[in-house]
Amino acid sequence: MLRSDGNWSVWGAWSACSVTCGSGQKTRRRACNNPAPSNGGQQCLGDDVESGSCMTTVACPVVDGGWSEYGPWSVCSKSCGGGERYRERTCTNPSPVNGGKTCDGIGMQSETCNAHAC
Repeated sequence: MLRSDGNWSVWGAWSACSVTCGSGQKTRRRACNNPAPSNGGQQCLGDDVESGSCMTTVACPVVDGGWSEYGPWSVCSKSCGGGERYRERTCTNPSPVNGGKTCDGIGMQSETCNAHAC
């Protein structure tokens, strides 16, 4: 029996782009079957998958950021005599993407707490 080394087939068609807008990735495959290795022949050298970048013709929508709900209040800084407590919110509802504006305003609130005399 003759030893036969493997050889690559031609590359298959490119896959669809991984995104529906903007830039993404595409892939294509080939097989080691032209011919397949037999009788102790060597496998094909190299990769069976190739990837490349792709760009869709659709621009991704601009999304402006929105504030999340405020988180819980922190512990008061003093037990009496007037302290402060804080709570925060983030610009993640949604996060700004594709050049969208960040949230207006301040992400932290504070208030006086435990104002009674010691």
